[in-house]
Amino acid sequence: MQRFGHSLACLTLPLLGSWLGIACWVDEDNADYCARQEGDATCWERHGADLPFCGGRCVAAEYEDGCVPTRPANDCYIPCGGEMTLADDPDVTCVDVADDASTGDGMAAATGTGMTDEDATGTADGSSTASEEESEGSSTTGGLECTDTLPCTDLANPLCAGGVCVPCTETGEGNAACEALDTGLPVCAAGQCVLCTAEQPGVCLGTATPVCDVAGSRCVCTAHEQCGPGDEAACHIVAGTCFPSDESSVHHVGNGQAFPTLGDALAMVPEGSEAVLVLHDGDPDFNEAIALTGARVVAFKLASDASPELQWIHSDNDGEATLNLSGGAVAYLRGIRLRFGSGAAVVAVEGATATLQDCEVSGHDGLAISADGASVVVDRSIVDGNGGGIEATTGSTLTLTNVFVNGPVNGNAVSVEGSTLTAVYSTLGNATFDDDAALRCDETSMVVLRNALVLSQGGSSAIDCTGADTLTSALADSTTDPIFDVAWFSDYDNGDFHLQMSHPFGGVASWQVGDPVTDIDGDPRPAVPGPDVAGADVPINP
Repeated sequence: MQRFGHSLACLTLPLLGSWLGIACWVDEDNADYCARQEGDATCWERHGADLPFCGGRCVAAEYEDGCVPTRPANDCYIPCGGEMTLADDPDVTCVDVADDASTGDGMAAATGTGMTDEDATGTADGSSTASEEESEGSSTTGGLECTDTLPCTDLANPLCAGGVCVPCTETGEGNAACEALDTGLPVCAAGQCVLCTAEQPGVCLGTATPVCDVAGSRCVCTAHEQCGPGDEAACHIVAGTCFPSDESSVHHVGNGQAFPTLGDALAMVPEGSEAVLVLHDGDPDFNEAIALTGARVVAFKLASDASPELQWIHSDNDGEATLNLSGGAVAYLRGIRLRFGSGAAVVAVEGATATLQDCEVSGHDGLAISADGASVVVDRSIVDGNGGGIEATTGSTLTLTNVFVNGPVNGNAVSVEGSTLTAVYSTLGNATFDDDAALRCDETSMVVLRNALVLSQGGSSAIDCTGADTLTSALADSTTDPIFDVAWFSDYDNGDFHLQMSHPFGGVASWQVGDPVTDIDGDPRPAVPGPDVAGADVPINP
């Protein structure tokens, strides 16, 4: 990155549990940069109290001359400029800035008038200095001296009270103190000012990002339901924002609706926009192939008044996928039955992103789902009775959670080449009597199975995937103990992988915080850390 005639090298820094900060350091001379002038004195002259510190070694891109609003850490702080001497150099001696500068007493940031870091904070042998003794007793936190919040850049001590920087919990004002400091961080939690917490998500509520992501201290959405109760509500899960719900962004499709076909509705979604397509009953089904390409984000949702038997099929044997995604497009499918198609795949994702939830992909003469340099998530869904299973190639990322994947008579349920697969609480099986495994991968792939169930009733192993991590998962084939038995399942040969009570997979899995709290049918899982049933189904006593 080039700026003001010098080059910068950058890296990402962790901030509040997420990767938000961008740090840069100067590689070449630049006469106008504060670090090449007089450091803090230059910043004060140019910007006053708004940007009084010279972060000449480590600055965010928005601060073009290196002047920043809060004191950087020592290894990124150049208070004196000139030779670009760091603040932690014991030879630092800075000229005074104005008496009303950020520290309030003519000190050049944290080092003071001619003081070194050791003078300001302690000697090399650990004995206290005059500064420490003067501040002793003013706070139990040991924060920096202050007259306002400018020196209080330590996240644990963000506010000035009693002459020292303290946690927000020690101001006596809590949230109000944080909001006064920064309206973008209005919540006082564990002494720090943050955007929101699980207990105080108020700043997120009623927005396009209605849920607090505590780990990242940010507002997001992670599910359609969080964005409202109606058919129009949808979450762009990748971005963490709700879809717009205005009339120009929500298109109702089907008999008696504004758009009779999906193609008609998609024609109203321009490049770079987001839209929700709500599927009502068709005629009687939707029978068409759709191509979604470019920077368009579309959520396909089954309407609440639609028949549960509604299907999206593609009977024209033209070799096209029923849904073809490419060129960076993003699609969310919820509650859709994609059946009886023809072509290379039902859902073909190339250089794009797809999420299928509560869907069924079945009865197709080719692959169910293909991912080529793509990201595909399948959740609470059934993939069954197709000419092929799920295939991920060319650096794709495939995530399966609470999914049944039934492979073809001779073939793999899931095949991974040069890609990454994560399968959690999913059941992968095939009905082959050939040498095809349910799960196959090549040596360049990364595969993690956790709490999964992988099955084969043929003579081959259930897994042909060297290096796969099979954490708290179960395998069953002709070589395992016990040997695979179709009696463990409701109707294995026809792709019904629901477990009978006689199954041997109880206690194999281990539920962890963050795992799904229900199975593929919505039946409860333990929801507390401990043993659980491997695979997508928890059998329920009648």
